[in-house]
Amino acid sequence: MLNNEKHIDLIFRFLADEISEPEKNELEDWKSSSSDNFQLFEDYLKVWNHAENKIPEEVENINIEEEWLKIKPITEKQNSAKVVEIHKKKSNTWKFVASIAAILVLSIGLFSIFHKSQETIIAGNTVLEATLPDNSIVSLNSESEIKYSKNFEENRVVELNGDAYFKVEHDSENPFIVKTENYYVEVVGTEFYVNTKGDFEVIVNKGVVKVYKPKNPADSIILRANDKVLETGQKIITKTNNLNQNFIAWKTGKIVFENADLEEIVKVLERTYNVEIEISNPDYNKIPLTVSFDNQSIESILKVVEATIEVKITKQGDKIIIY
Repeated sequence: MLNNEKHIDLIFRFLADEISEPEKNELEDWKSSSSDNFQLFEDYLKVWNHAENKIPEEVENINIEEEWLKIKPITEKQNSAKVVEIHKKKSNTWKFVASIAAILVLSIGLFSIFHKSQETIIAGNTVLEATLPDNSIVSLNSESEIKYSKNFEENRVVELNGDAYFKVEHDSENPFIVKTENYYVEVVGTEFYVNTKGDFEVIVNKGVVKVYKPKNPADSIILRANDKVLETGQKIITKTNNLNQNFIAWKTGKIVFENADLEEIVKVLERTYNVEIEISNPDYNKIPLTVSFDNQSIESILKVVEATIEVKITKQGDKIIIY
């Protein structure tokens, strides 16, 4: 890996909008060279965006040198961590970036500077299955990721961005918690699905799951096998029976449509195969189809759809068009 200190300096320049074009290209190359580099950049960017580009009074008054002297004894205990010295700059923008970095280290457990204390698993354009340190198994859909601490076996907490299916190893003394932006999903040992893409959704396959907001764990929703909760755009969460057979088709490869509208079929295929499909004629949306597939390619499935309901399907760039 390239020298992180140099590239964190480039991140500061990027955030302060004081980066040259060659430096920007170098930063982009560094980001794309590994998932750790990409995540480190994203962590700094999130803190910058959260601060809304203004210096709070408590940040303005920070003595950067003094705060870093406080941090050094901690960093010396981090074998895999590298101390990143923040360079003093004359401009207020640079002072802000440096101050934010100091606060990041001081207030939230070195999560960005000492990113090695946290593991990140990222699924790119494909489904990824991983075994966690406690032997629980997680299946990540494409464009999804989880994070967890290196002492995971003592503190079974994962942060999810995207959608994933969990098969959790039983441990009655140590609950397994999935953290999302607005909800926690807590279990002891079970199998369940969590989706944070769009509307928040939890579907239980086996066992019992508890869903609650972190500030109000007493007001929880209990889910059992075949139960489902869904939060809509209006932030209303409802509990129902799960009638969607295809909620983990991206994991199992098995797809079942029973008198399903073409519009619904397209949604399932898009999620399962990470493709974009457009129905050019709205009159086709409600055409029904009953068919099942078992680990077939998207090309094979589209040929069946094309022959069965007598439509034409073509590909234009990265988009599939039904017309």
